[in-house]
Parts: sequence; C-alpha cells; structure tokens
Amino acid sequence: MVESDKLGMESVNLNSAVAAGLAGLAGMLLLAFQTGSPSMGLEPMVLSFSIVVLGGLGSLRGSIVGAYIIGFLDTAMTTIIAPSLTGLAGLVMLIVVLLVRPRGLFGRATSP
Repeated sequence: MVESDKLGMESVNLNSAVAAGLAGLAGMLLLAFQTGSPSMGLEPMVLSFSIVVLGGLGSLRGSIVGAYIIGFLDTAMTTIIAPSLTGLAGLVMLIVVLLVRPRGLFGRATSP
C-alpha cells in the first residue's frame, strides 16, 4: 500500500524531518537558558503518563477527567498537607484506580 502512494510517503518523510528539526531547535534554545541534565523533563513526563493511564488509554474524555482529578489532588495536597508531597497524590490515585479498574476510568474492555 505504501509503495503505491509515493507522494504520501515523501510527505510523511518530509513532515518527520521537519518535526525532528524543530524539536532539535527547541532543545537547543532551551539549553541556552537552562542547564541540561539526564532527568530533565522527567516530572512532566510522569505526570502526563499518569493522566493518560488514569483516564484510560485511547479516551480523550478520560484524559481530560484524569487531568482535572490529578490537578485537583496535587493542589489540595500542596495546600493542605505539605508542599513537598506535590507529585505524590497523582501517583497514589493512579495506583488506586489501576487496582480497581485496570483499564483506567474510561477505558473499555476489548473483545479477544
């Protein structure tokens, strides 16, 4: 199928090259103002992963609800208990939901 659509294949290759170039440029500009480290961006990545898994993979509505839940819990944890525990609430909520509903809040069971 890909062989029959040469123009589409070239377009995908061009889009991928432009995206990679822009990502490299963004990284270069970011490191001009900050120091780089191997764990740079780890916290937002874990937060994003927990939001998507909490809502259910493939569910946009679930991701939005998961973002609201984790945002509320993070804010409440920071305000009420301790600011040093800011990332803990989302991960605890993720573990609890995955123990009760392994596919997330809005994930659907797939038929085999």
